[in-house]
Amino acid sequence: MLFSIEQGDQETHLVETWLSRSSGHTLSWTIRPTRSRLMTPGIPPISPNDLARVWRLEANLTREHFQKLRLILHTPLPRLRSLAANLALEDLRDVMQCAPELRELYILDLAPGANLASQTLARLEIYDSIPLDMFLSILNNCPLLLSFRLGRGVRSTNVPNLTPTTFPNLRSLTIGTSLDALQLVTLPNLVCLEAWTSLNMNVLHPFLSRSSCAIQELHFRAIFGTAQLKHFSSVQKLGVYVSHATLGYLLDCLDPDVMFRLPHLRDITVWIETDSPIDFWKIINLLCRRRNAVNMTQLQSVLLRAKGRNSRNSSAWWRIPDTVATEIRRVNACGLKLAIWVEFCNLDEDFIFPDGSADACEEFEL
Repeated sequence: MLFSIEQGDQETHLVETWLSRSSGHTLSWTIRPTRSRLMTPGIPPISPNDLARVWRLEANLTREHFQKLRLILHTPLPRLRSLAANLALEDLRDVMQCAPELRELYILDLAPGANLASQTLARLEIYDSIPLDMFLSILNNCPLLLSFRLGRGVRSTNVPNLTPTTFPNLRSLTIGTSLDALQLVTLPNLVCLEAWTSLNMNVLHPFLSRSSCAIQELHFRAIFGTAQLKHFSSVQKLGVYVSHATLGYLLDCLDPDVMFRLPHLRDITVWIETDSPIDFWKIINLLCRRRNAVNMTQLQSVLLRAKGRNSRNSSAWWRIPDTVATEIRRVNACGLKLAIWVEFCNLDEDFIFPDGSADACEEFEL
């Protein structure tokens, strides 16, 4: 159930009716305040009996309102498997004790001194950054963690001279704007790595060497040369930011006639930060040659993305000529999904080409 909070008896009655009619069933509940009630939402408290039926809870509330939602601490949450909430330190400790089946946790931050430990947690997302010692503590105390996403990364001023610790279960890591934390971990089964920075090979090379992991999905901020990608021959899905000056490095890595890079690549998302014209014919020609190359996995999708300015400038790079548009449609008809997606800050509609490719574009969120 999606519940948009307004103050009033009608909305509370709807919730009570839903809870009554769903008696005996597990519950999935999303609570979001409407824009008019962002500061003073009317929170419908959930009884302990109803809380015991909740398997998924997304509560877009302040910490104070989340506490009102639960009424009291130490309420058993025997079926809760997924929780997204803004938790105070006391609530976090309580939830971890009262939810023995919790598999997924999505939180804004961790207060200093928080000790997050779980023998069941498989997916953890923290929007804010955390210090290096907390990063290592979470990995040590959540041994079954498969996916760890840090929206703003790991804070580290000085990396201690410690022997790297092995965490064999972690398969996906989003590490933010610094790769320094990788100096202290060995991740033999890591398949997805996201870093909102360039690839610092002084850190990555020893990490990859001792981990012996086969990265299949790679997202990073900037490419400064073709040598960066030679250590990622297993990558199947790639996301990267490029400028007009660095786009050539990426194209060289994709060109089967220039070098043997990324032989298993299937899907690419390229964020383009430029106001300069782009040679679409060169890109289309390269993609076709790559798709027909032997000893390489066929490309399946290529998405060119950008943040547009406040107007649909006719001189912008993504305003493609009719002849190029025709060729892009032909390429799509042959089985390669090639799309352009530009998001505008002050316009209701994005620019998406070809028409009808919006659903496909959603799969490539970087």
